[in-house]
Amino acid sequence: MVTRSSVPRLTATGAWLDVQTRDPLYVANSPTADFVPSIGLTARLVAAADKTLLYGEDFFYGFSVSAPRLAAVVIASGPKFRYVTTDDLKRDTHTTLAGAAQGVPLLVERILSDLRHDGLKPVVKSTATDAVAAPKGVARN
Repeated sequence: MVTRSSVPRLTATGAWLDVQTRDPLYVANSPTADFVPSIGLTARLVAAADKTLLYGEDFFYGFSVSAPRLAAVVIASGPKFRYVTTDDLKRDTHTTLAGAAQGVPLLVERILSDLRHDGLKPVVKSTATDAVAAPKGVARN
């Protein structure tokens, strides 16, 4: 993570925020576990001038996986959005979708909070290719 004091002032076009999401869905960790919403997201702020990685963080909303290489920020979903069976999950689709959708503004607010925070520390520098890989078949300008 990066502080404002450790990064030159950026103009509106001085950096770009690359956000990669994983499929939003409901997940049960085992046959006896409840279904909970799950949204995974990786955010990176990259300097336009030299492709320096200024900020990078992984996030999970709702269900999260435990992976040794991934020290993600986890934002819990409320108990209202836990379902015991798939029938329960499908019974009220409006509430089910709201459970997943609720995570989006929480994730965005956390990223904005991180970027505004003054006490962040620099991350390892990276090239644009490493930091922001284009999906297969999509060219970057």
